[in-house]
Amino acid sequence: MTQKQIKEFDCLSIEYQNKPSLLVRTYNNPRCAVIVMDMVAGFCEKGALYSPRLKNLVDRVASALDYLPEAVKFFLNDTHTPDSLEFSSYPKHCHTPEERQIAGVLSRVKGIVIEKDSTNGIFSFLKYADVNLYDNFLIMGNCTDICVLQFALSLRAYFNEIKKTANVLVFTDYVDTFDSPLHNAELMQVFALKNMEQSGVKIFKNLV
Repeated sequence: MTQKQIKEFDCLSIEYQNKPSLLVRTYNNPRCAVIVMDMVAGFCEKGALYSPRLKNLVDRVASALDYLPEAVKFFLNDTHTPDSLEFSSYPKHCHTPEERQIAGVLSRVKGIVIEKDSTNGIFSFLKYADVNLYDNFLIMGNCTDICVLQFALSLRAYFNEIKKTANVLVFTDYVDTFDSPLHNAELMQVFALKNMEQSGVKIFKNLV
């Protein structure tokens, strides 16, 4: 990147680190849907796509859910078969019973489990969830620049299409992505957050 681009990235990174918190009292009710994206063992504990960053996300998401006992929780989980077409783009993952399990303390949270066989969970979600029951959709989990991004943009676009007034929200403290030599986590995190925000997704830091 050029020096100008690096400076712009640094400014954006600081901006997202300092997003305002959201007061939980407005959202702790049955008209609020919380979508917990891919917080499963195959990403957070072991497997080809395991990441320490995602492991560290488990407790943060669990703490956030503690604020929302009255909200309806949906666990949108990668659940692949051995012949999944997604494996032409990604290493085999979440294709065994062990890797499909909800990770850590999140496994004790009461919620509705929806299985998905692609990076975009919107298809499974709209099939099994009645979006008319909810006014606010809070998204947490991983990966910010893949499954979270695709789902948030698709949900926001779907509501625009059907003219449904609803909020789609993402929290910088409750989403993350993996880091590798070919995938700079900090860069992709900021890219995804900016992309979502420009498309009408509301970005906050956390719940208080």
